Amino acid sequence: MASRRKPAAAASSVAVPRESGNRELSARAQATRARVIRAALECIKEQGHLYASSNEIARRAEVSWGVIQYHFGTRDGILMAVVEDGFSRLRGKLQAVEVDSPDIEDRLRAVVDAIWEYHSQPEYLLYTDILRSLRRDETWLDLLEPSLRRIDDELAEIWSRILEPVMPRAVSSRSVQHLIFATTRGLAVTRSLREDERLFTEEREMLVRALAALLREQ
Repeated sequence: MASRRKPAAAASSVAVPRESGNRELSARAQATRARVIRAALECIKEQGHLYASSNEIARRAEVSWGVIQYHFGTRDGILMAVVEDGFSRLRGKLQAVEVDSPDIEDRLRAVVDAIWEYHSQPEYLLYTDILRSLRRDETWLDLLEPSLRRIDDELAEIWSRILEPVMPRAVSSRSVQHLIFATTRGLAVTRSLREDERLFTEEREMLVRALAALLREQ
C-alpha cells in the first residue's frame, strides 16, 4: 500500500521557531511567526481561509515569501500554525484557572467559564474551519492526527488537575471534558449563526448545575 505524500516543509509548520543559538535571534523569530499568524487571522476573517493568499498574508505581516517559507514551509503550514496558536490560547486559559473550593459545582463553573471564554471569541470558529479543511486533506493527516492527540492529552492533564480531586471514581473525567467542550462549542456556533451577542449565562449555569447534580449521585 502506497504511503501518503507528506506536505513540503511540513515539520516546520508545527514546530517552534528554529533555534539559532542566539537568544535575541530566537526571540525575533518568534515575533515574526506571531506577526504572520496575526496577519493570517486578519486575512481569513475578511476573505475566508480558502481565499486568504500567502502573498496577502506576507504583505500584511510585512515579510517576504522567503521568510514565510523559512518559518512555515507552505500556505497550509501557516494554517496549521494558526490552529496550533488557537490551541495554545485554550491551554493558557485552562492553565490560568485557579479554584481552591472543594465543591464540584464551583470547580465545574470555573472550567465552563474558561472554555466558554475561548469558544465565544470570534477567532474560534476560524480555527474550526481551518481544522476541518486540513483534516480533509490526506497529505496533512499524518501530521495533524498525532498533533491533535498530543493537544488532547495536554488538555486532559490540565483538566485532571482542576477536577480530578472532586470527581467520583465511577465517572471518567474525559467524558465530562468532552461534554463541556461539545456544549459550549454548540452555544458558540448558535451565537454566530444568529449574530447573537448573548453570553448564554443561564444555559451555562444550567450545564454546571446539571453536571454537578449528576456527579454527586455517583
